Amino acid sequence: MTDNSLHDFRALLARARAALETPADLDSHAMAFLAEDIALAEQGLAHSPMLWPLDIHVGVIEHKEGLNIHVSLDRPALEEQIAEFCREWWPDIRDPRKAEDLSDADVIEIYFDRHDSECLIIEQIRIDPPSATAVCATQPALENGRYCVLSTAHLSAATAELLDLWSSWPPGDRPLDIAAAVHGWFVPTRLRDESGAAPLPEDLAALITFGREKGFAYVLVDCDGDTVDDLPLSNW
Repeated sequence: MTDNSLHDFRALLARARAALETPADLDSHAMAFLAEDIALAEQGLAHSPMLWPLDIHVGVIEHKEGLNIHVSLDRPALEEQIAEFCREWWPDIRDPRKAEDLSDADVIEIYFDRHDSECLIIEQIRIDPPSATAVCATQPALENGRYCVLSTAHLSAATAELLDLWSSWPPGDRPLDIAAAVHGWFVPTRLRDESGAAPLPEDLAALITFGREKGFAYVLVDCDGDTVDDLPLSNW
């Protein structure tokens, strides 16, 4: 998603539904972009339950005992809450009409027009989602994004040469949608169509499986990356 608006979130859901209904309409790159956008939305929801501004309706009743504060997501629901208060104290205004026979809006208007010592204030307030800075400040300082960084030591020299070769090919000709980095490669972890495709080197397949099982969309294989005990090491 380009931003966190509700409109964009709905558009993302529509794209996901279309991909499920007609998967043949999306090529591998479009599917990868969709998966990445879904991952970003998922990550945003993990950091904060609210991704977009929220408008709420607040009613404050001032009476002899203090204040009543009512909050709702829409005006009719707020009026229903306030009207319940007015009907409870309807005898105070000595109005001959039955409050139960009147609409919520009429009950509220009559009650506060005729009550000398009570007043009502209703406002609509917008609550903005937490800023990216505030969200990050509450999260541990860990590199836990959609990709992990692993050392090239987990690949053999032959596999590294193969990745260099694939990176020089046109994107449509590559066995994997890899991308060359400064000191390594970005390798996607999603399952690939094995029909008619040559098997991947064992060390590369193991590295991809590791990244996918850990929940990452990509593995950045880098000479300065970390090593893990779950993968074999090569000396070269």
